[in-house]
Amino acid sequence: MNIGRRTCGAVNFQIYVGLRDVMTGVNHSISSVYNICQKYVDSIGWSVTVTPTNFLYKNGREEGAIIGIINYPRFPLTTNDIKERVEILAVNLLRDLQQLRLTIVDNSVSLMLENEDLIKVCTAVFGRADSDV
Repeated sequence: MNIGRRTCGAVNFQIYVGLRDVMTGVNHSISSVYNICQKYVDSIGWSVTVTPTNFLYKNGREEGAIIGIINYPRFPLTTNDIKERVEILAVNLLRDLQQLRLTIVDNSVSLMLENEDLIKVCTAVFGRADSDV
Protein backbone atom coordinates (compact mmCIF):
# COMPACT_ATOMS: atom_id res chain seq x y z
CA MET A 1 0.00 0.00 0.00
CA ASN A 2 1.32 3.43 -0.96
CA ILE A 3 0.57 6.04 1.70
CA GLY A 4 0.84 9.73 0.93
CA ARG A 5 1.40 12.42 3.52
CA ARG A 6 0.34 16.06 3.63
CA THR A 7 1.18 18.58 6.29
CA CYS A 8 0.32 22.16 7.09
CA GLY A 9 0.78 24.50 10.01
CA ALA A 10 -1.10 23.28 13.06
CA VAL A 11 -4.00 25.54 14.04
CA ASN A 12 -6.60 24.54 16.61
CA PHE A 13 -9.61 26.58 17.76
CA GLN A 14 -12.63 25.71 19.89
CA ILE A 15 -15.80 27.74 20.30
CA TYR A 16 -17.65 27.12 23.60
CA VAL A 17 -21.31 28.11 23.50
CA GLY A 18 -24.31 27.47 25.75
CA LEU A 19 -27.74 26.48 24.53
CA ARG A 20 -30.04 28.34 26.96
CA ASP A 21 -31.76 31.23 25.19
CA VAL A 22 -31.23 34.18 27.50
CA MET A 23 -34.52 35.83 26.49
CA THR A 24 -36.83 32.82 26.88
CA GLY A 25 -34.88 30.54 29.24
CA VAL A 26 -35.59 27.65 26.86
CA ASN A 27 -32.72 25.42 25.76
CA HIS A 28 -32.01 25.22 22.07
CA SER A 29 -31.32 21.68 20.88
CA ILE A 30 -27.91 20.56 19.72
CA SER A 31 -29.55 20.31 16.29
CA SER A 32 -29.74 24.10 16.29
CA VAL A 33 -25.95 24.24 16.61
CA TYR A 34 -25.56 21.66 13.84
CA ASN A 35 -27.85 23.71 11.58
CA ILE A 36 -26.08 27.02 12.24
CA CYS A 37 -22.68 25.45 11.63
CA GLN A 38 -23.85 23.51 8.56
CA LYS A 39 -25.30 26.63 6.95
CA TYR A 40 -22.02 28.49 7.43
CA VAL A 41 -19.66 25.71 6.30
CA ASP A 42 -21.83 25.06 3.23
CA SER A 43 -21.66 28.75 2.30
CA ILE A 44 -17.84 28.88 2.32
CA GLY A 45 -16.74 25.27 1.71
CA TRP A 46 -15.29 24.50 5.13
CA SER A 47 -15.60 21.92 7.92
CA VAL A 48 -15.93 21.90 11.71
CA THR A 49 -16.79 19.42 14.43
CA VAL A 50 -19.65 19.82 16.92
CA THR A 51 -19.50 18.09 20.29
CA PRO A 52 -22.33 18.33 22.84
CA THR A 53 -21.15 19.31 26.32
CA ASN A 54 -22.38 20.44 29.73
CA PHE A 55 -21.18 23.53 31.56
CA LEU A 56 -21.23 23.13 35.34
CA TYR A 57 -20.79 26.24 37.45
CA LYS A 58 -21.61 27.39 40.97
CA ASN A 59 -25.33 26.83 41.60
CA GLY A 60 -26.10 25.83 38.05
CA ARG A 61 -25.47 24.04 34.82
CA GLU A 62 -26.20 24.51 31.15
CA GLU A 63 -26.12 22.30 28.09
CA GLY A 64 -23.86 23.54 25.34
CA ALA A 65 -21.56 22.69 22.48
CA ILE A 66 -17.89 22.82 21.60
CA ILE A 67 -17.22 23.59 17.96
CA GLY A 68 -13.80 22.34 16.89
CA ILE A 69 -11.72 23.81 14.09
CA ILE A 70 -8.34 22.62 12.79
CA ASN A 71 -6.16 23.45 9.81
CA TYR A 72 -6.99 20.50 7.55
CA PRO A 73 -3.99 19.52 5.38
CA ARG A 74 -6.18 18.64 2.39
CA PHE A 75 -7.43 22.24 2.24
CA PRO A 76 -4.92 24.29 4.27
CA LEU A 77 -5.59 27.91 5.18
CA THR A 78 -3.56 30.63 6.83
CA THR A 79 -4.00 31.15 10.55
CA ASN A 80 -5.55 34.56 9.86
CA ASP A 81 -8.07 33.09 7.40
CA ILE A 82 -9.08 30.43 9.94
CA LYS A 83 -9.33 33.01 12.74
CA GLU A 84 -11.60 35.19 10.59
CA ARG A 85 -13.86 32.23 9.82
CA VAL A 86 -13.95 31.21 13.49
CA GLU A 87 -15.04 34.70 14.56
CA ILE A 88 -17.78 34.87 11.89
CA LEU A 89 -19.14 31.48 12.98
CA ALA A 90 -18.95 32.53 16.63
CA VAL A 91 -20.97 35.68 15.94
CA ASN A 92 -23.57 33.60 14.07
CA LEU A 93 -23.87 31.27 17.08
CA LEU A 94 -24.02 34.16 19.56
CA ARG A 95 -26.83 35.80 17.60
CA ASP A 96 -28.87 32.76 16.54
CA LEU A 97 -28.74 31.04 19.93
CA GLN A 98 -29.51 34.31 21.80
CA GLN A 99 -26.41 34.06 23.98
CA LEU A 100 -24.93 36.88 26.03
CA ARG A 101 -21.41 35.54 25.58
CA LEU A 102 -19.33 32.71 24.24
CA THR A 103 -15.64 31.84 24.34
CA ILE A 104 -13.15 31.14 21.56
CA VAL A 105 -10.01 29.29 22.63
CA ASP A 106 -6.80 28.66 20.71
CA ASN A 107 -3.38 27.50 21.86
CA SER A 108 -2.50 30.84 23.43
CA VAL A 109 -5.60 32.81 24.39
CA SER A 110 -9.24 32.62 25.45
CA LEU A 111 -11.37 35.32 23.83
CA MET A 112 -14.86 36.04 25.16
CA LEU A 113 -17.29 37.63 22.72
CA GLU A 114 -20.23 39.48 24.25
CA ASN A 115 -23.53 40.32 22.59
CA GLU A 116 -23.64 43.93 23.76
CA ASP A 117 -27.04 44.62 22.16
CA LEU A 118 -28.61 41.67 23.98
CA ILE A 119 -26.88 42.65 27.23
CA LYS A 120 -28.55 46.09 26.99
CA VAL A 121 -31.96 44.48 26.37
CA CYS A 122 -31.56 42.06 29.31
CA THR A 123 -30.47 44.88 31.59
CA ALA A 124 -33.51 46.95 30.59
CA VAL A 125 -36.00 44.06 30.78
CA PHE A 126 -34.61 42.01 33.68
CA GLY A 127 -32.55 44.61 35.52
CA ARG A 128 -29.36 42.61 34.91
CA ALA A 129 -27.48 40.70 32.23
CA ASP A 130 -26.09 37.50 33.62
CA SER A 131 -26.66 33.79 33.22
CA ASP A 132 -29.68 33.83 35.55
CA VAL A 133 -31.94 36.20 33.56
